[in-house]
Amino acid sequence: MRKFIKDDADRQQLYAAVGKLASNWAVFEHMLHSSLWVLAKVGDEAGACLTSQIPGPGRALDAFVSLVRMHGGDDALIKTINQFTEKTRGMGDKRNRAVHDSWNWDRETGSPYR
Repeated sequence: MRKFIKDDADRQQLYAAVGKLASNWAVFEHMLHSSLWVLAKVGDEAGACLTSQIPGPGRALDAFVSLVRMHGGDDALIKTINQFTEKTRGMGDKRNRAVHDSWNWDRETGSPYR
């Protein structure tokens, strides 16, 4: 019975960590989207209607670059944003695996795996 309780606590910690990851990523995407609304000079409601149609941060960051260019952003700034976009893509891939993959437990060790 102790092993089961320990395993259940470990599982709850894993589920909490996955939930925290998903929630924090949602905050990141909201910050990105609200930045787009500011750059596009639209209100929150209209902006939310637009950005809700953008699948994932990659396309939102493409829109961000376009708006920065429109507002006179120089090549150095665009390069920095593009580097951030590449880092974000890798982090997004890891986030997607952690949140969307099936989690299982090794019967002998109790260790989680995807």
